[in-house]
Order: sequence, then C-alpha cells, then structure tokens
Amino acid sequence: RMIQRIFPIVNFQSVAKLTKQTFIVSLLAPTLLISLPGLICCYLFQEHYLYFALFSSVNIAMSLPDFIYIVRIMQAPKKCVVENADDGYDILVQYSHLS
Repeated sequence: RMIQRIFPIVNFQSVAKLTKQTFIVSLLAPTLLISLPGLICCYLFQEHYLYFALFSSVNIAMSLPDFIYIVRIMQAPKKCVVENADDGYDILVQYSHLS
C-alpha cells in the first residue's frame, strides 16, 4: 500500500565549491530571512505573538547545526574553499609549493 505524501521532499546537493564568505552567508540566510522577520512580527502583531515566536524558535532550533558549521568554518584559514561531501562538508586548503 502506497502512502501518499502531503509535502514534497526536495533534495539538493551542490557540486560547486564555495568560498568561506559565501558559505557563511548561505548558512545564516534561513535564520536572517525567516526568524528575524518572525521576531519583528512578534512585536508588530502582539495579539498573535505566540505563533510568531513559536515559528521563529522552531526555525532557530532547526538552524542549530548551521551555527555549529559556522564556528568550524570561522576557525578555517582565510583562503579556503568549502565543498559539500556525503557526510557533511569538506574544507579544502591549497598550499603553495615553495621553490
């Protein structure tokens, strides 16, 4: 018996390598574009603040792994490239050969 799904599942895996700054911005985007407006709506629509606060808190909780990745990326060298791997992310550093 086939179970019908209500929400589509989107799986995206990038094959491109990202710079450190681009990767940090992409990790912060969900928090800044979803949670921050939700918290602002808590203030603007005080009669429905509970719904906006709940929505924002769930989004921030789902973004927790992103913050852990940001801490690890900030410790990486400045001239590094981040690549998406099967089990997480790889930080690639190119060393120049001294002659």
